[in-house]
Amino acid sequence: MTKPDQSHWVKDEFVLNCSACKVKFSMSVWRHHCRMCGEVYCGDCTQRSIPLPELGYPEKQKQRVCEACYTAKTESLADYASGKGRTTTSSTASFANPVERETIEGLKRLYRAGVKPLEVQFKFGEFYSPIMTDADFDAKPMVLLIGQYSVGKTSFIRYLVGRDFPGQRIGPEPTTDRFVIVAGNKIADSTIPGNALAVQADKPFRTLQKYGASFLDKLECAEVDTKKSAEILDYITFVDTPGVLSG
Repeated sequence: MTKPDQSHWVKDEFVLNCSACKVKFSMSVWRHHCRMCGEVYCGDCTQRSIPLPELGYPEKQKQRVCEACYTAKTESLADYASGKGRTTTSSTASFANPVERETIEGLKRLYRAGVKPLEVQFKFGEFYSPIMTDADFDAKPMVLLIGQYSVGKTSFIRYLVGRDFPGQRIGPEPTTDRFVIVAGNKIADSTIPGNALAVQADKPFRTLQKYGASFLDKLECAEVDTKKSAEILDYITFVDTPGVLSG
């Protein structure tokens, strides 16, 4: 009998809130893994169950899954192609273009139903690229700026954003001593430390956990409120880097 594959499961200690409804885990609100995607949810968000023989579980035994994986597994690709039974998750509800929104949702469904089970079965994430999550599909394109100290990387980001951003450091070398992700939100300016950023289910940075605490101490996310300015961050994310020593 094949042992069920749990290599893609997110570690309990990394998750404080349900990946779907965001309720905080406690003695009365327990953590439950979706057997298909490996994310951690509360009991209310994992009431569905489906057989998952491709992951090593008994063929006739149903396994606990989240709502998204249940929908992806049970809704046929033919139904999706004909436009039946489509649903839109909250993560893509912010896309203004309905075609873009439906495209992202379609890619998620295709990946969950056809690609992800194979990646998990053959441990693709262990020797090539990590298993993808919804946050990877929902993420904006990222631009990584690399160069020597004091060549204007941070100043260039500030120029494109149109104003200062949280944690901005501009001056003579050495100034920027960390990786700074400059992203947009619709709430308020804020800074997220690297160790917190790497465990957020709605951010595409969870795979950075493998680089350890030393790297995460040198990582932070500067979120900029785009309601009145910095509109460019609604469409793109910048990554500022420490200066490269010349010579």
